[in-house]
Amino acid sequence: MSNLVTSVQQAILEYVNSKQETHIETDVLRIIRDQASLLYERQLILDALTQDPMQQFLEHKNEVARLKELLSVVSCDRVVTYEGLSSIKAVVQFRRDTEMNGIDSYIQLCFDYERKPMQQNDIVSEDRNIKGQGTYIKYKIDFKKDHQQKHSLLNVECWAGGESPSVQPAVPLDGWDDMDDEDDNQMDIAKEAETQNGNTSEEDMEDLDEDKADRFAAYIDPEIMESLLHCSGIKMEEGTMFFLLMTFPFWEHEWDLVGFVLDVVFGEEYDDNEDEVIEFDDDGNEMV
Repeated sequence: MSNLVTSVQQAILEYVNSKQETHIETDVLRIIRDQASLLYERQLILDALTQDPMQQFLEHKNEVARLKELLSVVSCDRVVTYEGLSSIKAVVQFRRDTEMNGIDSYIQLCFDYERKPMQQNDIVSEDRNIKGQGTYIKYKIDFKKDHQQKHSLLNVECWAGGESPSVQPAVPLDGWDDMDDEDDNQMDIAKEAETQNGNTSEEDMEDLDEDKADRFAAYIDPEIMESLLHCSGIKMEEGTMFFLLMTFPFWEHEWDLVGFVLDVVFGEEYDDNEDEVIEFDDDGNEMV
């Protein structure tokens, strides 16, 4: 490793020295630092897609290989504090190729993950009648075409009574899974109406407790998912595409966000697949 470090340092210094006549050394080093960070994040994505941790891409190797060639990381910021805040914000871009539809230059996926502590009696979600100390987790993925506005594709929220997931099965909250969005503001409108209709006072709110089950809400916009599949030219089912999105390493796996979405969004379909028994013949081939 020490030889590798020395070689890298020498290569960087040689490159910086070659640009002395036209650029300031600190500017060159800053660009190298920033671009190396983005290339590192890109490699993390490539490694995750290759490893296929959820074993979903066996029949889609060509599609995954195509995406690997097209993707680049535009930005990525990771923040962790001693106070318990964790934040990951990343933008991944796929340049246009002949398989895409209605795209001039690129499509983007925007990832936004946040985990933060909640203090005693903090009203962490007025619209969902929750208060108390513990941990709040939010993860969202937006879809963007060229220079157009972003569209909300996936949203997951979790409220936990402690600093780590409860040992009890998490409990889904009503809301997003029952909605059929007609525009990007539908979700906020529904949540606001829920609050107004309930006339919830602080005394009526449910306290989070470390001994109680975590609460969560999850939603995938089916129209935006369909748009993503069409524009990108990715030949996958929506469920497989969901696993692809969750393979991107921009959230903390300690929290079962994948399970939350499967439970709420794909519920019965996922359960049916889990119960299916696959039989094989003597030659090891799957029996139809």
